Amino acid sequence: IRCFYDYSYVELNRKQGVFDDKGNLIVELKYDDIGILEEELIPVRINNKYGYIDNTGTEIIKPIYDYLFYDGFGLILACKDGSTGFIDTNNNTVIDFKYQLDTRMGFYERDYSLAKLNNKYGIIDKQGRTIIDFIYDDVKIDKSPFIAKLDNKYSLLDI
Repeated sequence: IRCFYDYSYVELNRKQGVFDDKGNLIVELKYDDIGILEEELIPVRINNKYGYIDNTGTEIIKPIYDYLFYDGFGLILACKDGSTGFIDTNNNTVIDFKYQLDTRMGFYERDYSLAKLNNKYGIIDKQGRTIIDFIYDDVKIDKSPFIAKLDNKYSLLDI
């Protein structure tokens, strides 16, 4: 049993669920793992697939993805069948599933994200448009200007 605010996460026969502070079952004991509330979403895993539920236990995003990451700013990095894209909190595809997974991807509070395509890095905006071409071996976007690596040479990029 793990307690988090007014909820108790329980595990029985290797399946997890959630009870409220009054003992009411909120989330059925069917998940292999239930994460902690991220904004309005709770990550879940079943049969090595990831999804999200809300705090009532309703599946908002069915667990069909190989990887999900919600940065709390409206878009969710999602990987399915080896391709990565972005979905919204209603499970609508916002940016096509054509990229390679890199866990540094995400918009956070920015209007752009690192992306990887054909083993090269570039930058995309929230509509999936290319801002910086996919020609770099690596790009560090921790702060502006960005540091880009191409053929063991480094350069600065600014958008």
